[in-house]
Amino acid sequence: MTGVGAIYEAFRDGQLEDDDEVAVIHAGAEHGFRQGSDAMVNIRATLRLAEAHVVIDSAAARILESIAKRLFYAERCYPRLLDLAADSGVPTHALGAFRDWIRQGHAVDQKRDDAIALLHAIAAHVLTPRQAAAPLFHFEESVYWEDFRRLSAGITGHLVRADSVVLERLRADEAAWKRACSGALGWYLALESIRAQGKDISSATLLDFSQEFCESQGVKDSADLDAWLESNACGRSRLDRILRTRALAEGVRIAGGAGFEAVLCDYVRWTGEFKTLIHDRDFGALVE
Repeated sequence: MTGVGAIYEAFRDGQLEDDDEVAVIHAGAEHGFRQGSDAMVNIRATLRLAEAHVVIDSAAARILESIAKRLFYAERCYPRLLDLAADSGVPTHALGAFRDWIRQGHAVDQKRDDAIALLHAIAAHVLTPRQAAAPLFHFEESVYWEDFRRLSAGITGHLVRADSVVLERLRADEAAWKRACSGALGWYLALESIRAQGKDISSATLLDFSQEFCESQGVKDSADLDAWLESNACGRSRLDRILRTRALAEGVRIAGGAGFEAVLCDYVRWTGEFKTLIHDRDFGALVE
């Protein structure tokens, strides 16, 4: 990724940190997304230019900048800024000169200027392709990156949207869909429960389920693992999430104790397995 523009450079160098620096309020599509406030980065750039052109002095520029920064982003606009500055000790003649200068069209739209610079940079890159710069960091293929790769597959055409295909085929088989949903629901709720508690699993526990995975899937070495990943359209980070979720689900099951077992019995009643399991026993009046 290559940054372009003065705003990018200011954030990169730590001169700016707050996201409200670029935020504006605007109307909806029916009104052409008309802008209703001025971005702080634009106000800063305008004040710098006004100071450079001796429209206002440095003291007035600092006061105006401070007032603008304190305003909620949706309220930032030059009329509001000038009204507040009049009550903050800025000389009337300085505010009048600055107001006239703004009305003459000298206000800086740094966001627009940077967007134009970006378009020029893109055009230059298209006309004269360059080799991508080597990253100076280790890229961690996180779960979020894996999800992004999957979701973007339909746009790039380079990846198979395996999850979407499988979900579509599962839905086509009502019985298979219900079985899969019943099993996955426990995993999902366990994962959400653990996330809400801010807990995680130990490396030792994760290792246990890694071994379970290898045994159940017939994975004996790295070649087997690579083959499994490929056939399941799965990256290593996605597999890590699967193992963690499986381990978390088991942890919630164990912690549930008798409460979980009661729900389990209700579940097998629902599936019809309960009566099959007790068909050779007579419980008579023990039925609730």
